[in-house]
Amino acid sequence: MKNTDGYILMTSVLLVILLGLLSTGYFLTTRNDIQTNRAINRSATGTLAAEAGLAVRAPLLVPVLKSKPAPEGTPVDETSGTPPCTGNNVGTRDFACQTYTFNGRTVHTYLVPEVAARTGLRIPANQPFGGLFNFERRYVVRSRAVNSDGTVEAIVGARLKLREIPLFQFNAYFERDLEYSPGSGSTINGPIHTNGRLYLNSNDGKLRFNSYVTASQGVYRGQKAVNGYGGIIPSQGSTITCGGAQIYDGWTYRWLPSEYTPADCYNPSAIPENVLRTTWNGRVTGNRAVVTAPVPDYTGFGPGNRGWDAADLRIVADIRGNSGNAKIEVRNADNTTNQALTTALQNCNASSPTVWWTRDQAPGFYDGREAKYMATVEVDARNLLTCMHTTMKGSVAPLDDDTDGGLVWYFSVEGPDSDRLNNYAVRVRNGFWLWTNGSANDAPGIRGLTVVTNQKMYVYGDWNINNPRPSAFMADTLTVLTGNWLDSRSAQKVENRPAVTSYYNFAVMANIADSRPYWNSGHQQNFIRLLEDWRGKDFHWTGSMVSLGEPRTTGSAFRYWDPGSESARWNDPTQAYYSVPRRFFNFDDRFSTPSGLPPITPVTTYVRVEDLERTYNR
Repeated sequence: MKNTDGYILMTSVLLVILLGLLSTGYFLTTRNDIQTNRAINRSATGTLAAEAGLAVRAPLLVPVLKSKPAPEGTPVDETSGTPPCTGNNVGTRDFACQTYTFNGRTVHTYLVPEVAARTGLRIPANQPFGGLFNFERRYVVRSRAVNSDGTVEAIVGARLKLREIPLFQFNAYFERDLEYSPGSGSTINGPIHTNGRLYLNSNDGKLRFNSYVTASQGVYRGQKAVNGYGGIIPSQGSTITCGGAQIYDGWTYRWLPSEYTPADCYNPSAIPENVLRTTWNGRVTGNRAVVTAPVPDYTGFGPGNRGWDAADLRIVADIRGNSGNAKIEVRNADNTTNQALTTALQNCNASSPTVWWTRDQAPGFYDGREAKYMATVEVDARNLLTCMHTTMKGSVAPLDDDTDGGLVWYFSVEGPDSDRLNNYAVRVRNGFWLWTNGSANDAPGIRGLTVVTNQKMYVYGDWNINNPRPSAFMADTLTVLTGNWLDSRSAQKVENRPAVTSYYNFAVMANIADSRPYWNSGHQQNFIRLLEDWRGKDFHWTGSMVSLGEPRTTGSAFRYWDPGSESARWNDPTQAYYSVPRRFFNFDDRFSTPSGLPPITPVTTYVRVEDLERTYNR
């Protein structure tokens, strides 16, 4: 009996111990679960706070990245012993820490570079402007949520891809409305884009597009409306044949749908977006997001403007207080006179005309479209290249300099009304071969040449045809003159100014006015202006067209009068200033590679935001 009692007692004690252990285990498990749940909740709260900080900071940084060549300031050092956004490790300017409070957490946000080097990358085909190359720099914006104990509960980040797309990759890029209405057949190679509305029409129905066609405010079959958007008034009650256009869909050409064409070709309606995308397999769209135009002013006068700052030579005709005569000066980057180079240029002029001045008076250079004599800076391109290699050698960049892709020349006129409507111009000639003349045959070849002015630009004679180099003109407006041009005939009726078949190889960034009531832009085919009788002659041009807005220093609407039906106007040099050539306009395929671009090619910038990381502290 005693043995049994002892056994029962021992069993009871063991059961009590076991129950105690189970209770303790349950308590500990419950406490751990509570602590885990609390940690998860804290982590979730911290993550939400960090994401809130990211949602605030990232949109603030996007316009900063788009507005500058690169962010300014010093970034946070993420490798130092001092945590980001504490002590002195707070970054400066665009990279500086910004702190917010969300859900009781202190949230530190900052920007750091990930890959700052510019590399030529192709944009994926499924993204806007797929297939074009861009210069991409990558940055990361991070957001760290810190609790009241000073513990970092969560870190989230996003990658900001700053993409700079060279605009000379487009056959045509227009900031405002883009109008195609050639009088005869035309084939457009290379992509086109407008941030405005795109109007497509041709009189003979032979307008073709071989690449991507995009607009931000709709695609229209026909011409701008008489009484609708903007609008133009057809002259003399004329009617326009509404021939439409064809666009390549990747397999074949397809017509713009005829059901969206008004009977008289005016007042067209936008073609529905679903029709555009399905008909051309995504190669045509009318609601592409607006492409941000270049922020720097490429043609502006003086420091702080892209063309001026990048220029290897800045030559200014100063006519202030000179009774219409000009002092030709070479300017430094700060716009002070470089007397040594000015003297060197004078010595070059004494040997061969290099840069000189033409007064705005008869029998000088008369522009019938502007109805004015032009006060002109005259430039002989080959003589100036020779001057750089000889008389100026050692004081200017070598001819084969590849900074910014090659040589940049800036020309301007400093006088009354220089920054508004005027009759100042720059005329460049002798550019058939962009090389030095025979007196400097030891000179290296140039990498490229871009000529910039804030005034009107005239290209006199064939340009960049023999052994062509990447070349561009940047100006308020641009007019070409053939080698047959004579100033002595410039104020006579147009048939006394016969053109010859001519060839031009350059990109151009200039301005064109929008068509509006009683003001016709002349459309894309007249973006490059003409002043001669081109009947029966060929106008060959290869390059890219970029227009960023309305002319600043150039006036005059487009006017064309038929020599047969409107002979009175045809014989008036202030009314008829050119006749229509056979146009052969081609995109320069060399511009599709980074090495083939002209110097200081303008770029448009956009930022692609991508999720990057999420780190939790549990």
